Amino acid sequence: MISQGLHDRIKLIIRDHRDSIELIQLALTSAIATLIYSEYIKTFRQVLKPTHKIFVAEIIQVRSLLAPGQRYASVLSDTLIDMIVDHSLFKEYLPLQDFYLFNSPEIEVLKTVFELYMIPNIARSIPAIIEQKFSLHDPNNQLFRESGDIDLFDRRLPNCDYHAFLVDQAVMQLLLVFPGVEKEVLLVENNYNGIVLPADDHYILTISSDNAISDVLISSRVILDNNVKQMLSFVTSTTFTIIPSSEEDAYHVDTSPYNRIALTKLIPCKWITVSEEDN
Repeated sequence: MISQGLHDRIKLIIRDHRDSIELIQLALTSAIATLIYSEYIKTFRQVLKPTHKIFVAEIIQVRSLLAPGQRYASVLSDTLIDMIVDHSLFKEYLPLQDFYLFNSPEIEVLKTVFELYMIPNIARSIPAIIEQKFSLHDPNNQLFRESGDIDLFDRRLPNCDYHAFLVDQAVMQLLLVFPGVEKEVLLVENNYNGIVLPADDHYILTISSDNAISDVLISSRVILDNNVKQMLSFVTSTTFTIIPSSEEDAYHVDTSPYNRIALTKLIPCKWITVSEEDN
């Protein structure tokens, strides 16, 4: 039960920071969608005979995973905001006015808004988008079939590697969508020759595809984890090859020519304290 004081603070925050809350919800929805959809694609099972069919996990699994009050929804509401704030890259930009709601004491209100308003919206939207994407309730759909034999995350919660990947996605989404974060975007006209991704968290590679429900964001930090790298290689048709150099390693990224890619450089923040200025 929310106290009247907290209820009044929530109403005030929503009134005064509606645009920020909408951007936060957009970023967090995209991050969670990337994780769930990647697992959903990864578990596809194809059958070629007698007719070509692709068996997919039942959409009820996605709904159950994200439903408010269920274990994973509780993990998200209990940990995601705090893990974003503790993320080393996000800390660099936390003093920006854009991220006012991630600072104390407003962060407690943000956590409540995330739990009571954003998670229910996310729990409705992601399953609906996946269901529509594969026409799962269309009687004329002859290709995709739901199967109770396919398990998402082995019927358990996403493991620590995947949860860390989710936090990385959320941080990168937030830094890309908020206008106060200075950035340079390099649009790639074609990706036939691949692209070089520097081993620096400030560089974010965006992979977009008509087959996906959200952009996949990749940095050198994300692909340090081999399990995550293998998952992303599979779902985005992308390979990552380390390029050793005398100065700093980088990655050569080759992806499907049907994907659209862009490389964004976040401009590092330089926060100077009064004592540093006096020196």
